[in-house]
Amino acid sequence: MNLTRIRKIINEYQNMLDQKDRTIGSIIKHYRKERNYTLDDTSNGICSISYLCKVEKNQLIPSDIILPKLIKRLKINEEEINTNKKSDWVKEVLKDYNILKKMYNSVFYLKDYQSKLIKYTYNLLIKNDMIAAHKEYIDLTEYYTYFTEEEMCFYLYLIMINYYKKEQYSEIINMYKDVLIFNEQRELQLKIKVIVLKSFYKCERYSEANIMYEKVISDLLNYNMFEEIIKLRSYDLAAKAKELETEVLIEHLNLLNNTEKMSFEYIWFVHYFYKKNDYEKAVELILKIKDLNAHYYIMCLIALDITKKGHEIVKILSSKPNFDMPNSYKVIINYLKKKYSNERLFSFIKEEIVIAKFLTDEAIIIDYLFNEACELYKSEHYYKGTVSLLEKHNRFLKQRNKNVI
Repeated sequence: MNLTRIRKIINEYQNMLDQKDRTIGSIIKHYRKERNYTLDDTSNGICSISYLCKVEKNQLIPSDIILPKLIKRLKINEEEINTNKKSDWVKEVLKDYNILKKMYNSVFYLKDYQSKLIKYTYNLLIKNDMIAAHKEYIDLTEYYTYFTEEEMCFYLYLIMINYYKKEQYSEIINMYKDVLIFNEQRELQLKIKVIVLKSFYKCERYSEANIMYEKVISDLLNYNMFEEIIKLRSYDLAAKAKELETEVLIEHLNLLNNTEKMSFEYIWFVHYFYKKNDYEKAVELILKIKDLNAHYYIMCLIALDITKKGHEIVKILSSKPNFDMPNSYKVIINYLKKKYSNERLFSFIKEEIVIAKFLTDEAIIIDYLFNEACELYKSEHYYKGTVSLLEKHNRFLKQRNKNVI
């Protein structure tokens, strides 16, 4: 779903009458579509087409005379119509994602809008089944008129998480201002600000990240979200480590609590890699933590490649990592496998790396892939292609200086 469609949904939702959170219309709509009935097929002899449309759009509740006839025609289980709607389920999920499994099992056979939203949430956050989640995501675009304001804000937050998993961080940033209208959903808005802030760091839009950082940390403290605070401090310090002098960086690190020292090796890796250009020291540091997560793993491979430690790369790639990899990381892994097995790389570069924008918005990955592509193009004397790549890369660099807040 593109930003134009998301804005249209938000605008239509805002302009609706206060008739949200009903489930009857969403159930009728689901079964009509499932049976492949047209509006005329369903309404014939029961009510007018316009009446049925209003029911499906959540603009009215069918009367006691019409509802039983629609239930009979669509072969709907009456128990489903009478199922009580969950009122605080979003708050329960935000408090503890683990409750989603129980929720999912309880609504597995139900077809109302809320059950669809719970299934989408479960597949996206717990099962990480992106194919199933995508189908539910598309389906839900026809049911947003039934959402409570809390559910609508949560749905938009889930869209952001979906973008994050797909490495489309710029889309999250572009959505940010539009989602701010749901300002009464304070905890959800904080979750949204956290994912937007992380996206700023991923895209290396540091000036915008700096504007948000202190306020988000303060709000997280109010909600006792200490794990998120630790993660964001790691993001912030890793960004600062690229520019700060060593003595100043030490002062920043000394202010942290002992519980936060898990990120120290990565912060020092960034400092030696980007600020001091001491690649040997950087490699020594990143090798210690490469198995902790996918990002450390891929940065280790990039550092080893830059220092031309092909033997070490082959050794690492001989065993499979214990975590899922974003698609762009998989491309880098495939690229390095080919590079250090002396395979021809030109076609691979052209087909996979030149389309890096479609793989990720992560600045570190974009820079590495474009630099590799340019070097290969130059070695093949493909100067026209090199110029084209440099122009494209320059557009990404300009994008990092944009400001949306």
